[in-house]
This record gives sequence, structure tokens and C-alpha cells, in this order.
Amino acid sequence: MSNDKIQQLRKRGRWSFVIKYGVIIWGIGSSLLASVAIPLIPWVEYTFTQLLAILLPTFCVCGILFGLILWRVLFASGSDTNGEQGSGGNGGQRP
Repeated sequence: MSNDKIQQLRKRGRWSFVIKYGVIIWGIGSSLLASVAIPLIPWVEYTFTQLLAILLPTFCVCGILFGLILWRVLFASGSDTNGEQGSGGNGGQRP
């Protein structure tokens, strides 16, 4: 991910990132996918709407955790090098 994109995400804030990428994209997307896929298993007796009622809140809460972890990983890796990822300050050579 480019340094400009990371700076834009940082400027918008942590909770904006968590809501967009954790809850909306991961939480809602995963719950919809699971609600469609699970009824295809022959021994499952839940309908799409029953599964959605169970999975949507569960995946959205887990999406908050996912978004917070993703935020921490994204900005922990980018904050140490100031955009010089992988260089290590010695021209990319091993010590």
C-alpha cells in the first residue's frame, strides 16, 4: 500500500477505518457469504434468514476486532521506517 494511501487512512482516523474495513467490508461481507454457503450443506437445517440473524451481529462484532488488529498491523509496519519499508537504513544489505 502506498505511503499516500496510508497517510489518508491515518488522517481519517482509527474508528473510520475500523467501521469501513472491519465491520462493513469484513463483517457484513463474511456474514452474507456464510449465510449463502452454509444452507448448501445437506445436514444444516437453518434457512438463509435464520443464519443471517445469527451471523450478522456476530461477524460485525468480530469485524471490530479484525479492524483494530488490521489498523495496528498496518500502522506498526509503516511507522518505523517513515516510508522506507524494507531498506533497514543500510541499503537493504544484511549486517
